Amino acid sequence: SDLPECLCKNPVHQMGKIGVPIIGALKGHVITGGFELALACDILIGESSTKFRDTHVKFGLAPCWGLSQKLQRKVGSGRAKLASLAAMPINSDLA
Repeated sequence: SDLPECLCKNPVHQMGKIGVPIIGALKGHVITGGFELALACDILIGESSTKFRDTHVKFGLAPCWGLSQKLQRKVGSGRAKLASLAAMPINSDLA
């Protein structure tokens, strides 16, 4: 939600207000909320075994921290739809 009382509790919104680059170190599985937090980082560093997965659709949820917009900007519309609508894991090579 964009309500002020909700934004103060939104970690992705708070990350955007920091004013310095955020480097995310990734290892293992980056799933749903972790995926959204990773997309809020300016630089991502991860192992070759890192896998990304958006499972919002699997549970009938809508991304609320900007995953649907940020993922599309980073990987293009087609790959973003594949990741979000199929809830398939994406390996680091494809990412």
